[in-house]
Amino acid sequence: MRIKTPKTRKWYLFVPMGIVLLFTLLYIAWAWKIETSQSVTCTALLSQPKRMTGYIEVWLKEQHPIEPSFSGVVYVYSTDERDLGLTGTRLLQSAGRNYGATIVEIPLILDAVNRAIHATDWQKFGLIAERGLHRWFPFDSSSFAFTVTMNPPMHFNAVRITNRVPGFICDCSQIAVGGSSDGVMTIRFILRRSPLIQVFALILCVASIIFAVAIILLPTKEGFATATASFFFSVWSLRQLISSSIHVFPTLFDLLILSVCTLLVVALCWRVIAGRVGKTDDDGQSA
Repeated sequence: MRIKTPKTRKWYLFVPMGIVLLFTLLYIAWAWKIETSQSVTCTALLSQPKRMTGYIEVWLKEQHPIEPSFSGVVYVYSTDERDLGLTGTRLLQSAGRNYGATIVEIPLILDAVNRAIHATDWQKFGLIAERGLHRWFPFDSSSFAFTVTMNPPMHFNAVRITNRVPGFICDCSQIAVGGSSDGVMTIRFILRRSPLIQVFALILCVASIIFAVAIILLPTKEGFATATASFFFSVWSLRQLISSSIHVFPTLFDLLILSVCTLLVVALCWRVIAGRVGKTDDDGQSA
């Protein structure tokens, strides 16, 4: 019968560590592939036409730091003969959450050369997220579901979603659109937080917890204060690497880092007080 020596047991510890490392590296590789292969503009058809007769394009630019909304612009383009006589249209966006409906006036201009009509310029347009809030960073992916009503109606058969929001990915396969003859369209899509940013934030949180526990368990009191100070500067310096994706303080990510730092401060105070009490007891016994 083979007896497991302490050295053999140490080798068994590397097995789960290796599995965790392997899955982490595979996830990072998958996240990088998603990040680099994403399409900035996604197009979804309202029907299966022989040719595209026009589109409405929503261009998302920025996530609001506090409210569950994204700012952007909207543009319309049509080559349908029934729309060429229009000089303008009114876009009504449905209400969402606790926010009311939005009305956008879109002036139109005729392009006689291409036999098309389109908006004179991009018009400001905001979207309310059905789910998601920036304070939940890095788990602040947002889903959208709303209706758009055009009055007078325009006859285009495509919806384009352009994602220009830093740190977010739009999955074109998850865009769903539907339309009717009276100019009412339903649009559904999801903006996902970049998986690379999520894995970076998770690794930083896990690493901070591990290092905090290691610092608390340091056998010497002299190195405890120095290690704690280095920990503070390191963690908050690493946070600056993703500060461009964080627009408000605190987020869920900040609360976790702050909790770990608070734990270290409490441990530091406890070790100082415990050291003084122990020294007083030793002095009393020697006297």
